[in-house]
Amino acid sequence: MINNSGNTLTPSGITASYGKWVIQPPTIDANSVNGFWIQDKAGTAGSEGSMTYSYGSDNIKLHFYCPTMIGNNTVEVTGSAASHVTYRTKVGDGSWKTGSIDKGHPLSIEFTIS
Repeated sequence: MINNSGNTLTPSGITASYGKWVIQPPTIDANSVNGFWIQDKAGTAGSEGSMTYSYGSDNIKLHFYCPTMIGNNTVEVTGSAASHVTYRTKVGDGSWKTGSIDKGHPLSIEFTIS
């Protein structure tokens, strides 16, 4: 996550519906970069996670899903400060894409908060 805002982003409501957190979503200081990592468990479910970051008095909810067998990769950004978030994705060794999400595995996401 690239935090280009003047706000410290503090996570809450961290979930891993499928998979496990290898690196939990951290607090991200203003104007800094940090990251998190969710990984599949054995099986066909893939990984799915979400969290809500505080953004001043507003919030940003991030949700993502990377199935290993059936289904499409998804990324959702909601919350009262969602308009401050852009993201790009890539699958495997593919190239980064803005505005679209390819099928495949693993899914990487780069969120930028302004």
